[in-house]
Amino acid sequence: MMVPKRSLRLLIAFTLLATISGCPTDPKRTVTLVLDGPQELNARIVELILPSMVDSGDFSMSWRSDDVPTRVSLYPVRDIEGFSQKLFFGKIEKIEGRQMYVAVDKSRAELVIAMILIKKFIEEFPELARWELRELRVFLLSCYSGKDCDKLLVEDFFRGGQTQAAAGR
Repeated sequence: MMVPKRSLRLLIAFTLLATISGCPTDPKRTVTLVLDGPQELNARIVELILPSMVDSGDFSMSWRSDDVPTRVSLYPVRDIEGFSQKLFFGKIEKIEGRQMYVAVDKSRAELVIAMILIKKFIEEFPELARWELRELRVFLLSCYSGKDCDKLLVEDFFRGGQTQAAAGR
């Protein structure tokens, strides 16, 4: 599975910004993972899986994409034992203090990544479906009225925007 270069750059930029901005971290609540897996897969794990494993929505994460194995510092993680039970994408080889060594299982990691992506798609589906139905409606109006489909789509968009603004949405 290839990691798009753009999303990898965005992740690196976000990580650098979080590191530079001085996000508060506490060594007693920071865990360091050493991921022993293919570099591209490790990047997907960092991008998609690890942010959902911290104790709260506000988190700090730092890592270097050129390290092999990949080292990731993640904050906040209060309970290292509870955190280790959430690692479904690999096998913990050893734990030294707050540092965990993980042998990444490619098939399990790809399964977890696929489940996360499917969940995101399902959450975004109502919005996607709404736009598709709007385009279908405009297309059918275009066929019925003989007007240009693109012109109708623009008119419908602005009419819909005014309706939403008037409704206070």
